[in-house]
Amino acid sequence: MIIKNYIYLMIQKIIALILAIILSPLIAIIVLIIFLDDGSPIIYIQRNYGLNHKTFDLYKFRTMKRDTPEGPTEYFTEDHSSSFLLKSGN
Repeated sequence: MIIKNYIYLMIQKIIALILAIILSPLIAIIVLIIFLDDGSPIIYIQRNYGLNHKTFDLYKFRTMKRDTPEGPTEYFTEDHSSSFLLKSGN
């Protein structure tokens, strides 16, 4: 049983390494686009709660403008359909 788990773990690590190598050019292009469009920071860190209320950090590419408000404001209650919060909308 221990050998079966070890083989399964090694297969997962090999697949993860292959996918990381294959996807690295795409990730580099995304990083470059975000940096040229709006500068740094490129990665957004979101704190989430998991099992038994244990916190963990989720790393994401930043897709919103830097000056976007974090909480609900009057901006969201009015109709601003001509302007977008997303960077790609401008």
